[in-house]
Amino acid sequence: RWSLRCTATGAEPRVRLKRFFSSLYAALTRGARAVLQFYPETPKQAEMITMAAMRAGFSGGLVVDYPNSTRAKKFFLTLMAGPPAEMPKPKGLDGSDEEDSDDGKGVKVEGRRREGRQGG
Repeated sequence: RWSLRCTATGAEPRVRLKRFFSSLYAALTRGARAVLQFYPETPKQAEMITMAAMRAGFSGGLVVDYPNSTRAKKFFLTLMAGPPAEMPKPKGLDGSDEEDSDDGKGVKVEGRRREGRQGG
């Protein structure tokens, strides 16, 4: 919110956003990712922040968690430094069951037995 407030005359939020995203882009290596959480007061502010990041050279987009809630709604700006890359699909939206998919990334535990408690 600090980047959108005008505290002095002539202080433009767009200039501050441009400076912030340009410095962030310069600090990140090509292919690096950043996620920023923010709470815009209006949809226009969310659009202004997103567009400032895209103009600085980032690719990515806006993710809204709990979009139907007024109190729990969270905005995440997901940024990737460099050219646009294919975004990974969110789990559960590709039509497959999470438990049935075996992509080789999980840990498989077989043949483990748990000792029972010996109590008295």
